[in-house]
Amino acid sequence: MIKTVFATIAIATLALSTSAFAITIVNRDSTENTVTVDKGATEVVHKIAPGANVTEPCPDVCGVRVADGTGSDFLAKDGAKLSVKDRKVTPDK
Repeated sequence: MIKTVFATIAIATLALSTSAFAITIVNRDSTENTVTVDKGATEVVHKIAPGANVTEPCPDVCGVRVADGTGSDFLAKDGAKLSVKDRKVTPDK
């Protein structure tokens, strides 16, 4: 019983700390977009369907861009909510 309580607390703490260091990107275009999140030494690529969103861990500052998009990287900090519209990354409003 005590092990179960400690395991539950550990999982809840991990879930809370992980979500605090993430960015959320929503696709507001009518077509799928491929978005790259640059975390320095690593890049993560997401295909986002129209109206869908993705959450990506970002413990510091990440560069976010749309493949074949218009515009340059958008620098995002943890907790940022971004949107893709007209193949550009901007803060989500």
